[in-house]
Amino acid sequence: MLKIPANWNEVSETTAEPKRMPAGGYVCRIVKAFESVNKYDEPCLTLYLDVDEGEFKNYFGEIYKRRLERGSNRYPCVYSQRTDEFAARKFKRLIKLLERCNGDFSFDVDGGDVWDEREIENLKLGVVFGEKELKRSNSVRTILVPRLLKTVEQIRGGEFTVPEKITGAVGNG
Repeated sequence: MLKIPANWNEVSETTAEPKRMPAGGYVCRIVKAFESVNKYDEPCLTLYLDVDEGEFKNYFGEIYKRRLERGSNRYPCVYSQRTDEFAARKFKRLIKLLERCNGDFSFDVDGGDVWDEREIENLKLGVVFGEKELKRSNSVRTILVPRLLKTVEQIRGGEFTVPEKITGAVGNG
């Protein structure tokens, strides 16, 4: 027998279909920045991103709120960049993009070899999202993932190409 929710008489039915953000370019804001390590134990800068302009502003933040209400604290839009010597060129590209997108931000390590990554929280960045298929035992679902970084001006000017969908990935998305 099916158990009826305790709040059945108090709730109204939903009328809105969930609005799905399409793959494409978006001006994003860095919600959180922190040091981490990837599955290969390599040092990374991890960014939580959210859309900052347009129709889908706060898209990932809203998903995150719903997840928190259900007891999950997994943020839905994560970009990680390795920070070791082998990935220094890509890391430097990220920092230079942040400087170009945010005129008042300058990467300054004060002559040392450490930096407080929280300095980039709330900065803007252009991000191109692509679709990724996740296959589980009996189902396939498609998620959006940040694939390319651009300047804010490139995103606003439509100077990007949406990448092809990644298919065949196995995961828990």
